[in-house]
Amino acid sequence: MKVSTATLYLFGVRGRQRAPQRLSMILVTLLFALFIGDLPFSPDDFSLLASTVRTAFYLAALLCLLGLVFSLSRGETARHGDLNSD
Repeated sequence: MKVSTATLYLFGVRGRQRAPQRLSMILVTLLFALFIGDLPFSPDDFSLLASTVRTAFYLAALLCLLGLVFSLSRGETARHGDLNSD
């Protein structure tokens, strides 16, 4: 039981973390469908695979930067444990 719990925690498949994981898989699947399509995969298509993975990383980095900008732009907010009863 402990191994399965650790595995689920490691891969972030619990609670609210499921949505970002699904979004990432949808994004990668969509990019593979757009770049590679129905081509049978062979060693000759390595450059196509590399460009698809590179595009996926660039897009993920862009989404992370956008999240950072939006997070910083919201300013200081009360954290769950920092609420004052004044």
